[in-house]
Amino acid sequence: MKHIIKLTASIGLASLLFLLACESKNENNMDNDQVQSPKFATSAEAVAKGKSDLIEILRSNKNNGLNLKLEQVEKSSTQESITTIDVNFQQFLKSDSLTSFREIIQSEKGRINALYNDNELLTTIHTRVDSGAWSVASISDKMIEAEISELRNTNQIIGNNDIVLYEIPNIDAHVYSIQSGGIELFYTNYKGNSLSKPIALNELVSMLREDAMAFQREFGERLAKEKLVK
Repeated sequence: MKHIIKLTASIGLASLLFLLACESKNENNMDNDQVQSPKFATSAEAVAKGKSDLIEILRSNKNNGLNLKLEQVEKSSTQESITTIDVNFQQFLKSDSLTSFREIIQSEKGRINALYNDNELLTTIHTRVDSGAWSVASISDKMIEAEISELRNTNQIIGNNDIVLYEIPNIDAHVYSIQSGGIELFYTNYKGNSLSKPIALNELVSMLREDAMAFQREFGERLAKEKLVK
């Protein structure tokens, strides 16, 4: 399942970042219960903090099999900053036709920031936003990094383009929206589709809604009672 893959890919570094924060707090004689992720005014500031923490991890040999070289990370820069958005599942179920997924946004989760060295994707720094304040959510997600690499290698339109990742809850689907030449293009690898070419919006929505409706029929009533459906 994709959820399991995503958690496995990022939880190690998230834990290491937390330990670094704990060590810093302990030096100031503060309890670990008081440890909180630093907050920033912008995502870019949070990314700089994430990169700094990653460099510190690598320098202290706590890389835990990250397969990253310190020198490359130090020289790396951010090229793509992908906005991540949760789709409102209930609105999606009720939408017979869409002109854009922007019509059914639940909330902005944060951004995925890809670090490159000499055009080689090294890793990603994930930031989250809460009440206008930004923080580092995690570093590295191998599944997301593979998707970004495929989009970049086959489409050659990544870089300064406006890129949004829509996450469809409950069916665990990823939809990338890329603005190119004033046109919004959609990409997904859901159900074996290829990120190498765009998919028509009506075809995409039809495929996703079919699975969303099936999920709702099987689990909707029970999960609604548990307030798990978004």
